Amino acid sequence: MKFTLISMSLWLMLPILTPLGMADWRDNATLLQPEQVFELEQASDIALSPNSKHIAYARSRMDKNLDKKVSSIWLINTKTGESLPVTDGLTTSKGPVWSPDGKRILYVSAHKKQQVLFVYWLQSGKISRLAEVRGDARSFSWSPNGRQIVFIQNVKNQSKPLIKGLRIKRQEAWAKDPLVIQHDHYRSDGKGYLPDASPQMFLLSSQGGTPRQLTKGNHRIHPKLSWLGDQRILFSGLLEPDWVRKPLHSNIYQIDTKTERIQPLVVSPDTHRYVTADPKYKTIASLGFAPPTKARQYQRIYLSKADGTGMRLLLDIDRNISDIQWANRGRSLYFRYESDGVEKIGMTNLKGKWKDMGLSLGGLAIGRPYSSGQFSVSDNGAIAFTKGGTQDLSNVGYKASARSKIKQFTDLNQDVLGSVNLARVEGFTTSKTPGKETIHAWYLRPESASPEKPCPLIMEIHGGPFASYGPNFAAELQLFASAGYCVVYANPRGSTGYGDEFAQKISHNYPSEDYDDLMAVVDHMSQLPFVDGNNLFVTGGSGGGVLTSWIIGKTNRFRAAVVSKPVINWFSFVLTADRFHFFAQNWFQKMPWDDPMTYYKQSPISLVGQVQTPTMLLTGEKDYRTPMSETEQYYQALKLRGVESAMVRFPDAAHGIASRPSQLALKSLYILGWFDKFRSQ
Repeated sequence: MKFTLISMSLWLMLPILTPLGMADWRDNATLLQPEQVFELEQASDIALSPNSKHIAYARSRMDKNLDKKVSSIWLINTKTGESLPVTDGLTTSKGPVWSPDGKRILYVSAHKKQQVLFVYWLQSGKISRLAEVRGDARSFSWSPNGRQIVFIQNVKNQSKPLIKGLRIKRQEAWAKDPLVIQHDHYRSDGKGYLPDASPQMFLLSSQGGTPRQLTKGNHRIHPKLSWLGDQRILFSGLLEPDWVRKPLHSNIYQIDTKTERIQPLVVSPDTHRYVTADPKYKTIASLGFAPPTKARQYQRIYLSKADGTGMRLLLDIDRNISDIQWANRGRSLYFRYESDGVEKIGMTNLKGKWKDMGLSLGGLAIGRPYSSGQFSVSDNGAIAFTKGGTQDLSNVGYKASARSKIKQFTDLNQDVLGSVNLARVEGFTTSKTPGKETIHAWYLRPESASPEKPCPLIMEIHGGPFASYGPNFAAELQLFASAGYCVVYANPRGSTGYGDEFAQKISHNYPSEDYDDLMAVVDHMSQLPFVDGNNLFVTGGSGGGVLTSWIIGKTNRFRAAVVSKPVINWFSFVLTADRFHFFAQNWFQKMPWDDPMTYYKQSPISLVGQVQTPTMLLTGEKDYRTPMSETEQYYQALKLRGVESAMVRFPDAAHGIASRPSQLALKSLYILGWFDKFRSQ
């Protein structure tokens, strides 16, 4: 893999990317090494059988030759703990979905550059091939009688060409035809330039055959489908011609699979989505919120009758709720929510009385400690979930009942992480902020750090900005600690999981007080006896890149900074990012041309004249969320000012710059190389 580096200072730095401190780390077999990210595994796509006797899940590993994550389907017996593979692991398989009777598992597998639907028969162990689908096929759902499967995949919209082609035969040496774009949603991070297409529903016999397209037209359909009996399908989305200009709006509909007639059930200014019907098809549960005008919306649970009438708010816990699942014959709903940096599982009855199930979900991110997780509940209330923590990636956890003990059925990284000394993660809070706001933070302390040998400190800032970090394993941060750095990360104002008021502190006001929160965290860490308060460094990606570039425009206390995939100029960002309708409408109160000074004042480029901190920029060349032009603006501005700087460009990388194992390892090494250059020994 080729990496492009710009800046003469960085070329001169390359021979000394491993100074004495880093060389000691790389020679120490007891510390986590960058190459070991290729050996990490994790569990995801958790699916518990209806009778709770088996758990199907996707076991992911890193393929060194392909330089990407691949996954296979495995099956666990919840009584014996026996674990067996369903697929061979030679091709990527994902998304196991149980049939209603628990006798079959549907999954998708890559096969000769195609996506193929397969069914695994539990009793016989036989596998049958159902149909070929496109790579974007998703949201597979069995009919209650197990005879049909519905799913979503994109279909090109019909459009009339602007011109008629040349009448002479095209020659091989000719230039490529131009790409003509007229639709709004034309580019997406990680996918590149998109055809003019819309998500459509398809119906397939569970015996295989040719899928039948149920829906037509240019619209939005959300990725969750639920059956209302064996003939009707419940879904959410927006079937209006201007759907793309309403990025958060959503209604509830049903479609008859025989007549293909669509009937609106809930149409209102509020948003209702991710709908699911109870087992008796009498009640619909949905996630929703008031008219979508805020920068961040917290989802709540709503209930209505099967015909859409009688809509009522069931549960609002001042935390974002997601992934609602029925259990106990429709008498309760299980859900996932985020609180204080941790993803948890809650359960509510139909009167809105809820409780926490006492389970913390393991995060699915590998590089950084983002809060996330998955779970699956059976008919009798048993729960399978991603189980993790600060010392390991997600494994398969299980809880048979509310009173039973938690079981962990897998230990996927014992062979790798069991032989290295990982830094322990400690949490703390500080209220030494303007307004005495309590800020939650965590730090990693290398074993070598002591009052006699204090460690330099890296502050790593999460993106979003409406997201959160938590007590989760993070390969990048553990690599920093292996190199002798203490690392601190925090959830400043705007982070999710601390209530709507806390998140809205930065609505239409970002960056702002979140800067003060992060400085209070650094102040706290600098006072610890094992931290070298004169050896401070700062980095962050996406929203964290915004804050990193904002910080070095406000203070010179950091020896060096690494700004990863940032927004530098909100004016240009809104007009070049892939989700421009959402950013323009929800992150700002006016369009950029109507209020250019507000956009400028909140842009890190407004502070570049004060920057003195040596700064490296890291961005993927195919990043369409925070486009490369943002990085180039800042790099050139720093060069015009004479600030020591470097730009590292990752070819073919999107916004998830460390999504491939080689990128994750090299990203960590470049950050450490830059910091080591300015670290006082």
